[in-house]
Amino acid sequence: MASITANGSKGHHKFTLNVSEASYSVANNTSSVSFSFQILPIQTSWNWELWGDKISYSITINGTNYTGTIPAYDGYSTVTLKSGSLTVAHNSDGGKSISYSFSVTDSTGQTYTSGNASASGTLALTTIPRATTPTLSAASVTMGSSVTITMTPASNTFKHKIRYAFGSVTNSVLGLSIGENFTATGTTTATLTPPTSLGSQIPNAMSGTCTISCFTYNSSGTHIGTTTVNLTLNVPAYNPTISSITLTGNNLLSSTYVQGKSTVTPKITASTVYGATITAYSSVVDGKTYTGSTFTTSVLTNGTKTVKTTVTDSRGKTVTADSSSFVVHQYANPYI
Repeated sequence: MASITANGSKGHHKFTLNVSEASYSVANNTSSVSFSFQILPIQTSWNWELWGDKISYSITINGTNYTGTIPAYDGYSTVTLKSGSLTVAHNSDGGKSISYSFSVTDSTGQTYTSGNASASGTLALTTIPRATTPTLSAASVTMGSSVTITMTPASNTFKHKIRYAFGSVTNSVLGLSIGENFTATGTTTATLTPPTSLGSQIPNAMSGTCTISCFTYNSSGTHIGTTTVNLTLNVPAYNPTISSITLTGNNLLSSTYVQGKSTVTPKITASTVYGATITAYSSVVDGKTYTGSTFTTSVLTNGTKTVKTTVTDSRGKTVTADSSSFVVHQYANPYI
């Protein structure tokens, strides 16, 4: 409770305005405020009667005004001149501070009446909890798997929407069981199954942070607040794939690889998933290392050969495969 007091200008009486928050409503985002306005003596026996409307008062609480008169006073008692209650709407965030004041005007011209008085003050009301903060069944989930989102509202009349953002994907409901349509059912759960397509948002990482936003509305559909929680999304386990290594022989003799004359040009076809890209090719042929998805070797030595290729993607995932083997035959230049 808060109180303000002021003495009457003639020094015999004083006035007090008491203001208190009686209760508040989470569902309506309002408080009930009670007040009482009193006169009491500073010095007893200063009384009057039959002055009608010559002594008047005005009370203002959060912009609501109450007026009245003091036609008589016994000079001894604490007398409540006005009391009541009013409903105060809070701000959208649940906070509210109210101002209150009173003034007394004495036009009797008598020395034994109260004289003029005024005072003002402010009262901070209880901050009413508003937006629902959701909880998650897990702090981390693999794309393609589900997580449960639980919303326990401050009022059973509240409604909710859920949205999430991941990388450049914003305001998304893809994979959510609650989106545009929302109902007031007290505690509500939603299921999020983040699609594996979100992997394209983190082509260089195996995990990223998904921000889940919960929008809370009152029973009239008015938005009263938004809260967010974070969920770690993991890319499913995988490896790149080498689908083929094709070989083209160069400088062959009757379609035969020959030592010191022939070369080979491999062409490597590889792929990866979840938005990653192939970033490196490394191949070993005849004891030498080459890069690129296609290249031409130096002249070959004799023996059975393969192309051993390792492919790396943007997440550092690798795969290694061998080509089919081919034979390089011995060869010597003719001589006399």
